[in-house]
Amino acid sequence: MKKWMLGTFLLIILAFSAASVAVAQDATAEMTPEPGTVTQIQFQPVDNSGVTGFVLLQPQTEGTFINVIVFGLQRDGQYLSLYYDNHTCELQADSVEKDKVGNVYVGNRVGVGVTEGMVDDSLDEINSVSVRVGSDLTLLACADIHPGATDNATQQAGS
Repeated sequence: MKKWMLGTFLLIILAFSAASVAVAQDATAEMTPEPGTVTQIQFQPVDNSGVTGFVLLQPQTEGTFINVIVFGLQRDGQYLSLYYDNHTCELQADSVEKDKVGNVYVGNRVGVGVTEGMVDDSLDEINSVSVRVGSDLTLLACADIHPGATDNATQQAGS
C-alpha cells in the first residue's frame, strides 16, 4: 500500500514538473518583452532654487515611462514636471497641456515630491525634463536628458 501511494505521489510530482517546463517554454521573448534600459539623469537647480533630484526614463514598446524624484521643495507646495524637445526646459505654448509628466505633486514635510507617468514620445524625442512651481510655472530645476547633443543634431537624427 505504501509503495502504491509513494508511486502515485512521484507520478503527480513528475506530471506537475513537466507541465511547469512546458509553460515556461511558452513564455518566449515575443510574449514577454523586457522594457528598455532605465536612463537616470540628475536635475540641476535653476537660479539657486536649491531643488535637485533625479528623473528616470524607461523606453516602452510605445512611448516612455518617466519617474521624477525631487528634493528641496517647499512643504505643501504644488509642483509639476514637463518634458521638452529642447535641452533647456524652455516652455512651449502647449507644454502644460501636452507634455506633463504624471499629475501635479506636493512637497511633503521634508521637501520631497514624486510623480510618474507614461508619455507618448520615445526617449530619443525627449531632450529635457523640468520641475516647475504649479501656480506660475517658475522653473526650479532642469535635467538635460541627452547632454552634449544640440537641438539641430537631434532634429537631424530624427529625420
